[in-house]
Amino acid sequence: MKKLLLFIYLWCALINAPVFSQQRLGGTVTGADGTTLSGASVRLLVSERSTATDANGQFSLPVQGFPDTLSVSYVGYLPQMIPVNNGTSGPIGIVLKPDPNALQEVVVNTGYYQVPQERATGAFTYIGNELLNRSVSTNIFDRLEGVTNSLLFDRRNLEGEDVDGQPELRVRGLSTIEADSRPLIVVDNFPYEGDITSINPNDVESVTVLRDAAAASIWGARAGNGVIVISTKQGKYGQRARISFNTNITVGEKPDLLYSRQFLPAPTVMAIQKELFERGAYAENDRTRIPAYVELLIKQRDGLIGEDQFEVQQSSMRKNDLRKEWLEHLYQTAINEQYSLGIRGGGENYHYNFSGGYDRNRANIVGNGNTRLSLSLQNTFKVGKNLEISGSAWYSSQQSENNGLGYTTTGGLSIYERLFDVDGKPAAVNLQSYRRTYHERAEEMGLVDWMMRPIDEVRLAENLKKSAEWRLNTGIRYKILDGLDVNATYQYTMGNLAQEHYYAQEAYYVRNLVNRFTQADGQQIIPYGAIMEYFNPQQHSTHSARGQLNFNKQITDNHQIAVIGGGEISQAISYSIPGQTLYNFDRELWSANLAQDYVSSYPLRPTGSLRIPTRSNTPSKITNRYLSYFGNASYSFKEQYVLSGSVRWDGSNLLGVKTNQRGVALWSIGGSWDVSKAHFYQMEWLPYLRVRATYGSAGNIDKSQSHYPTISLSNNPITNLPYAVLMHPGNPSLRWEQVNTFNFGLDIHMLNRRLTGSIEYFNKHAKHLLGANIVGPTTGVAPGSTYKMNYANLLTTGWDVQLTSRNLMGEFQWETTLLLNQSQNRVTSYRGPEQTNIAGIIENTPVQVGKSVDLIYAIPWQGLNPQTGQPLVYLDGEVTDDYAAYYRTLTWDQLIVAGSRVPRLFGSMRNTVSWKRVEMGVLISFKTGHVFRRSSMGPGQEYSTTSPVYHMDYFRRWKQPGDELNTSVPAWAETTAPNQRNAVYTNSEALITKGDVIRLQDISLAYTLGNDAIRRLPFSRVRLYAYARNLGILWRANDYGIDPDYANAAYPASRRFSLGLQMEF
Repeated sequence: MKKLLLFIYLWCALINAPVFSQQRLGGTVTGADGTTLSGASVRLLVSERSTATDANGQFSLPVQGFPDTLSVSYVGYLPQMIPVNNGTSGPIGIVLKPDPNALQEVVVNTGYYQVPQERATGAFTYIGNELLNRSVSTNIFDRLEGVTNSLLFDRRNLEGEDVDGQPELRVRGLSTIEADSRPLIVVDNFPYEGDITSINPNDVESVTVLRDAAAASIWGARAGNGVIVISTKQGKYGQRARISFNTNITVGEKPDLLYSRQFLPAPTVMAIQKELFERGAYAENDRTRIPAYVELLIKQRDGLIGEDQFEVQQSSMRKNDLRKEWLEHLYQTAINEQYSLGIRGGGENYHYNFSGGYDRNRANIVGNGNTRLSLSLQNTFKVGKNLEISGSAWYSSQQSENNGLGYTTTGGLSIYERLFDVDGKPAAVNLQSYRRTYHERAEEMGLVDWMMRPIDEVRLAENLKKSAEWRLNTGIRYKILDGLDVNATYQYTMGNLAQEHYYAQEAYYVRNLVNRFTQADGQQIIPYGAIMEYFNPQQHSTHSARGQLNFNKQITDNHQIAVIGGGEISQAISYSIPGQTLYNFDRELWSANLAQDYVSSYPLRPTGSLRIPTRSNTPSKITNRYLSYFGNASYSFKEQYVLSGSVRWDGSNLLGVKTNQRGVALWSIGGSWDVSKAHFYQMEWLPYLRVRATYGSAGNIDKSQSHYPTISLSNNPITNLPYAVLMHPGNPSLRWEQVNTFNFGLDIHMLNRRLTGSIEYFNKHAKHLLGANIVGPTTGVAPGSTYKMNYANLLTTGWDVQLTSRNLMGEFQWETTLLLNQSQNRVTSYRGPEQTNIAGIIENTPVQVGKSVDLIYAIPWQGLNPQTGQPLVYLDGEVTDDYAAYYRTLTWDQLIVAGSRVPRLFGSMRNTVSWKRVEMGVLISFKTGHVFRRSSMGPGQEYSTTSPVYHMDYFRRWKQPGDELNTSVPAWAETTAPNQRNAVYTNSEALITKGDVIRLQDISLAYTLGNDAIRRLPFSRVRLYAYARNLGILWRANDYGIDPDYANAAYPASRRFSLGLQMEF
């Protein structure tokens, strides 16, 4: 009997042993604010088992026996020790408190996976929500300027009054020559092809910039220019419902219309025009536009007005400055309003996020503005323990109005003209192409009023642009084993753009067309009525699907492995539908005169002939398809050594057949070593030192190219029969450009983490770049046509430095962040067509082996002739005034390299000071190592009767011998002077100006109400903030008052001042 009982006891023990060994302990790790912590280290000390929390902050560990102790740690938080015994059951909720003396851990998102930055081998720049919200803007990119390492905002492309337009972005310099140099934009893990202004910055949680191959190569053939990954806000499991509301108003000053140097005061302009009039320079006929003051002189000469009346009008003109009147009546203070509401939270098996935003912006130009509405909803559900299903929907619509008249859009007006006459009524200005007196006689000739009054025009036109975008995303994730899961995601995007211009019957645009097309017998070819123009409507849609296997496992305390692999496919289609112009349009009846003959050419008044204008009737459709396979793996040993690698194969219908058949993969490899954890490391002054190195390849593609032959369709202007011209013979070897990048970095902490930072060197060798290639004349391709082939190489090198110093700690805190970025490029291989046109070389920098793509060339400046004040040039070693011969014999190698158009060194210094609940930030940015060509006037250009050039350099021109020692502006010359003499000066190194600048970019101020103030209110947090941007230049290298960032614009960006309120419930 005893033996039987002993046998039963042992049998039960054997049965229970494996059951007990399989018991698991699980839970969720969150921060004090309810945010789940991904990648937290979780260990059972007795069982010697460890793991890391997943993307939802969850963990699961097998328990070998009780009692045990659960150790939980996370960078930036205080660790916790939790006793575990037989009574411990169910998921454990662990809340970690922030460590006030530790730096917050950064988890970077590549769009495919997330990784803590201390385990990343690549070069990432992470901009968190707090840093994004220090500035106020309706554009997410504006919030990155000055705070993002290696990201350059280049505003050379902003001309005229487009000072708030989108600048060109460069990540670590240039990686291409002929293709698109913009970085790839990724939103919520998928490439984003839409309008970046559709994204509400208040919906963005973080931005990660992928800067090297190890970081960006996972994106393959579209990552050569770098990748900007935008992650929107999401809910978290186990997070209580949080409601947030944010609103602000921004006031922008009127632009400085007096900034430009391209003007002369009224008395000077009138003196020049009077001199030309007395010399008989103006042709007094209907086909020539004559300045208003010259018309007044003609009336005086012909006795049409008395001397007293002449003096009154002349005196009035001398006192006037049209820019000031324009600024007063046609410009306004800009006002931007932002409203944003967010609700997010979650339970044990679900989380959600809803956001809605509305922006209303009034521009500086009267009649211009835009609105934006954005909505988003994300939901994620758990089905059982292993299945997770997610879905999201995003919508954005924008409408912009462009009805105003900027001062620069009406070129040719004399500065002494007025917007109002002596009776205070809107005045007509001399903007027409022909003589004012000819237009004044319009009604006598049986025409309609032909005068242009700017004040009236603002209310007579409605120019609208409407766009909308939808994004739908769904995904499923299934946990196969501990640390192993598979997920599939699908995204559909759709967008459209419509633009229409409505001109009322009284608008000058309508009256001018009606009069010009009115025939000699009085027949109105164009009916006198409103005109509606529908620009080519555009639509685009994208289908994207991705399947991915993820493995992330910590094996004991020493080993951690993370592997992903998968494939994706996408198709993007864009349409352009023919536009339409409707004449005699009736808005109430929505009817128009459709019986227009757009084929015939009609005589015009007062001369010429033309067809009736209409919008383009050419449709277009572009389809881009991608197929990709990818893999990425990393291995960490003792949290000291990390190895990483990735590989990706891309195929596309954009590429040639031969390229897709070969299937060359893009790849990367990297490693890091935490030297400070080595047993031999003894540098106490530098307690943390981490070394990183990566090498790999990414790609780039030019969507305008095709492996198919392409033709251009048109109609013969005489017979109206269609014909086609072969423009491109096709390139079956067309492939992606390849950018091989080496990156070496050092990460440091010292002085008890009061000084942290990174120093990185990069070397980008771009090969197989597209370059221009001349087409042979016997191929049948249009003469002079060029197409692009993959043969060029480019080398870009540079440094990135980021240092953060915690200068003061405690109740009063002061932190400084310094960013330094340097890059330069050099063409190593190129065989494009030879450049011989000097004007083209100077205007558009050609590609030259051994030189930078960003260079600016100039004609050597020899100074001014001390006897004549004209530019000195030498021909065959002797001084000559034969400028045409000199210019004709000038060659490329005789030009000088004046410098780089793009800053070679740029950066910023950001200081943040906080005391109790008050925080203030100051951002100073700088750019150096570049030049620009400032504007001026050639000899005698101000004396042109058709297109005079007025410039403040008029007062600096040479007047007498000896002036050449103090000025480079040539003396006055006869208007018959050769154009080459003007070019010798305006294209010379004399106008090359240093672009070095230091500016006070912004100041931010915030105050968070204490608990005492909001205890009885339904708020958990209330924050008041103020922000000021574009505050001015602290120092510039040039003495002309020119802002180098806006060298080609009419004026620099205006100062902006914002006030806002944030509330959380």
